[in-house]
Amino acid sequence: MKMIKNNFKFLIASFISLILSAGFIPAVAIAHHSTASFDGSKEVVLMGTVKEFQWTNPHTWVQLEVKNEKGEVVEWSIEGGSPGTLSRNGWKKSTFKPGDNVSIKVHPMLSGKPGGFCRSLTRRRVHAWSVIADYSEKTYARSC
Repeated sequence: MKMIKNNFKFLIASFISLILSAGFIPAVAIAHHSTASFDGSKEVVLMGTVKEFQWTNPHTWVQLEVKNEKGEVVEWSIEGGSPGTLSRNGWKKSTFKPGDNVSIKVHPMLSGKPGGFCRSLTRRRVHAWSVIADYSEKTYARSC
């Protein structure tokens, strides 16, 4: 009888843990996909040189060197989409290389720091510019 009672207690404890965990997981997933640190009402166009393209989960990053109005180089950190999503749209780890000239439209950081959420991206190759991704008119959740 004691064994049945202990098993029942274990089952109840396991069930309660499962219920509490199930409520926590969606909250973590929603928090992860927050764009609260970006100003969705503003768009800034940056023209610069790729310093580094980070093909990492959960999001890609472009480190972009941009000259400010004083002619000083400022490094911007631009958050992009996930490698999985971007690869389904033809992107690869080698899509950008250090030295590539790009124009990126971003929603800037609310804090004013040099960073943003990518909305569209155009790359210069030889003498022409080619659009790599443009989500300007699409939902805020999509990113380049």
